[in-house]
Amino acid sequence: MIIDDLSITYSAGPTITTQPQSASYVTGDPISALTVAATGTGTLTYQWYSCDDANKTNAAAISGATSASYTPTAAGFYYVTVTDDNGSVDSDVVEITVSAAEAPSFTSVTPSATSVVRGTASTITAVVAGVPTPTIQWYSNTTASNEGGSAIDGATDLTLDLDNTEVGTFYYYAVATNTTSQENNAASAVQTITVLPQTPTLTTGGNFVDSKSVTIAKADGEDAAATISYKIGDGEWTDYTEALNITETSTVYAKVVQGGLESSEVSATYTKIVLDPQTDVTGAATWDWSTVTNSSAVDFSNTDLNNVDVLYSNISKYGYTAVSGLASQSALLMNGQRAYNNANGSKHCQVNYLKFNSTVAGVVVVEYANTGGNAARTVNVNGTKGTEEVTTNTTYKTESFAVDAGAITIKGVQVSDDADKMLRIRKVTFIPNTTINLNASGFATYSTDYDFTVTGAKAYKMALDIDGGTLTGTEVEKVPAGAGVLLKGAINAEVTITATSGASELTGNSLHGTTQADGTTVTKGSNDYYVLSGDTFKKFTGDAFTANKAYFEVDGTTVQGRVFTMIFDDGTTTGVNEELSMKNDDFASAPVYNLAGQRVAQPAKGLYIVNGKKVVIR
Repeated sequence: MIIDDLSITYSAGPTITTQPQSASYVTGDPISALTVAATGTGTLTYQWYSCDDANKTNAAAISGATSASYTPTAAGFYYVTVTDDNGSVDSDVVEITVSAAEAPSFTSVTPSATSVVRGTASTITAVVAGVPTPTIQWYSNTTASNEGGSAIDGATDLTLDLDNTEVGTFYYYAVATNTTSQENNAASAVQTITVLPQTPTLTTGGNFVDSKSVTIAKADGEDAAATISYKIGDGEWTDYTEALNITETSTVYAKVVQGGLESSEVSATYTKIVLDPQTDVTGAATWDWSTVTNSSAVDFSNTDLNNVDVLYSNISKYGYTAVSGLASQSALLMNGQRAYNNANGSKHCQVNYLKFNSTVAGVVVVEYANTGGNAARTVNVNGTKGTEEVTTNTTYKTESFAVDAGAITIKGVQVSDDADKMLRIRKVTFIPNTTINLNASGFATYSTDYDFTVTGAKAYKMALDIDGGTLTGTEVEKVPAGAGVLLKGAINAEVTITATSGASELTGNSLHGTTQADGTTVTKGSNDYYVLSGDTFKKFTGDAFTANKAYFEVDGTTVQGRVFTMIFDDGTTTGVNEELSMKNDDFASAPVYNLAGQRVAQPAKGLYIVNGKKVVIR
């Protein structure tokens, strides 16, 4: 016999695809059926067993329990044996527990009370007991009560997560529920959460020179009802409404208050430092950075550049950073800035503060620009804010400030809030006030190389009308640099010359100014020069003008032998000297009267009336 194929199949028994599940019950609750599902060969049979533990100790077949499901009648351990044509397999052992019902209760709820800063998350955690296991619902309340609150949507876990985005005092509690009677539901103790305002922000402390603008601000998102309080040192708490101007070393404290709740305090100390000028200015001085020839560090103590050394030494002691190589030099330098010669041609000194000391009163003229495309800035001299504004680093403005003798501080400020800012300063000029005296006739002439005003006399531009025979004086409020004017006032009066800016050109002015130093030779042409002498203008015969005087320049042939009437716009009339006089026979075209009203044919020296005006013939 030949066997071509031999096939042997072995099966260990059925396979359980769904195991029975353990369950817990409260006394009196019906017990649900245990169920098993299996696959196998042939017909499947089932036998359920009870036992003492999960190890099947003292297992005993349950009479009649021979189907795929079985409903226990008591607590205990159970399993089922499933049999097919090839064998048997046991299910998992499951446990059925039946416990007495227990009303819910809270073992603990934490924290019982706390305070947090607005925006700081916190958590309340509950531990509960009860049979069956209770469910949780959290509530918020407006009072410290665990009744009458509002259910928090979705808050059914043992932990309650809070984001605390609003300032105030808030109350929370939980209610635990199970299948016992509703009257047995438990409410936890009230949890109190106090949410405080956030700490305000305060201008960073540090050193300042002249004054310090201190701002206090609430944190983003702080309620509009929250207010800021501050105090300086041991002073009283005060409502904050605007930036503080600190002028002395001070510690500022600040806090936010809302609804009786206060944030933690913040503080900063601002220390005033004194920038000591290194030398006194006793006269005119100019610092001109338009002469800078390179971008390297510049020794600003170089008097060839600065005219006089009025600068700082050892600037690092003031709390500012020095440029490498300059720490021990006398340098007009703050915040690590220096002289620049930029590629765009901007030559300047970029600084926060400049300071010098003057022994005399005068005027400071500052030429400045912004440091870039920043908010509008201006210059401030000794606490006086300029009126010009700059936003770019290529447009320069010029401001003038009258100053008393003493320390002079120049700084840049932001126009909007006076905060200290850097400026590009191209030139600083100090012009001391000058005093002169009028002569015994109450006159003087004056001219200088800067705009000026006059105190103690009146300044007049003078228009010479050769054909009309008059010199007409028109009062001038501001005299421009280089212009000559006639000063008129009381005999021998002291007159103060004060530098200013913004003077307009004097049109129609025949007086020429001379600001040359004494002894400078005057190059004369074919014309004649006339300078003031007493109350008249006489022909100048010298070789050098006196500094800061004024003169007329005329063709001598046009005035020789003529007299001119000097008229002022205040109504007074004054005769002019013999060098600008006309011969008596030149009166033919205009009648001449003496003071008695009698006509005079050939007037001699004296006072007469011509064309209704008083004329002195000398």
